[in-house]
Amino acid sequence: MKAATADGEFRVYVMEASAVRDFILIEFGLGTLFYKAWLLLMHNAFLAGTGSWLTTEMVKRVYKRLI
Repeated sequence: MKAATADGEFRVYVMEASAVRDFILIEFGLGTLFYKAWLLLMHNAFLAGTGSWLTTEMVKRVYKRLI
């Protein structure tokens, strides 16, 4: 892994704490909640995982439009 680019520059990536917080809240928090809800509804782990993924993606798209 190279630490610098081809011309010798070193790149630093900055992430806002709010972006990290939103990611953790949406992906882990809501993802787990939606998985449990879909599992109770469907009684199938594959469908629960798929439903959780789709519902989480939908929430992220709606959240982006609201901001």
